[in-house]
Amino acid sequence: QKAGTTWRWDYLNSIDEITFTQPKELHVFDAMLRPELHAQFLFKARVQHLSRTPLQKLRHKLGWYEPGFVRAKQRIEMIANPQAYVEYFRSLDPSAKAVGEITPSYATLNASHFRFIRELLEPHFNLRVVLLLRDPVHRAFSAAKHLIRGYKRNFPIALGSDPNEFLESILETSYILERQDYERLLLSLDEAFEPGQVHVEFYERLFTDEAVRSLTEFVGVEAKKADFAKQVNAGLQTSSLDPKMAKRAGEIYSGTYEYCRQRFGAELIDKIWLTT
Repeated sequence: QKAGTTWRWDYLNSIDEITFTQPKELHVFDAMLRPELHAQFLFKARVQHLSRTPLQKLRHKLGWYEPGFVRAKQRIEMIANPQAYVEYFRSLDPSAKAVGEITPSYATLNASHFRFIRELLEPHFNLRVVLLLRDPVHRAFSAAKHLIRGYKRNFPIALGSDPNEFLESILETSYILERQDYERLLLSLDEAFEPGQVHVEFYERLFTDEAVRSLTEFVGVEAKKADFAKQVNAGLQTSSLDPKMAKRAGEIYSGTYEYCRQRFGAELIDKIWLTT
């Protein structure tokens, strides 16, 4: 979350050979496999299904929606029956070279969950996993601003808060820590998938031609010109991370920084991420 996934979805969806879901985040495997953390996504899908307008019901009945559109009822069925997830993607345009979805909170899953996903999908698809990592402190600060904008109803107190003050209140909550534990996440992916099935990129260098080429080559499509100036989900851009808060957060997440230095090289991590 807050690592450029919406920009990436917007870019990949602009390529004719790719069909990504709408909405971007299906929240199937997080709600299915970790309901103690993500049950709200099943509840939200049920509310969306029950609150459809007459026009929406007519559109759904007649099939008047864009390729890749996933109705709330379909998401409910996928969470209850993972085979429905498989059948949905198998029903998409067979000429598409790549199909997929982007749900950042799948980062809270563990190795056994990823193995389940692999066993479910690999018989039907040439499976690929793309992971975007962002400086842990700046990711947490961006998440705090995201919550303030009111997108997360489970943090209503965030509305109108100063992002630095709010960040201090959530630094060590499971909402942040589950998504910041890159060591657990990367080792879980290592255990569940083959090395060639996982592509790791960094938010800090995502908006470059080199990163776009690397991503599209991994997916198996030809790159097209990207609009790096386009901002998606931008907000509170005038808010700055307080240096004292950055230092405190960096100390809390120091283990993540150290692991990534060891895995990806200290030269790279110290260049693109906050020095702690």
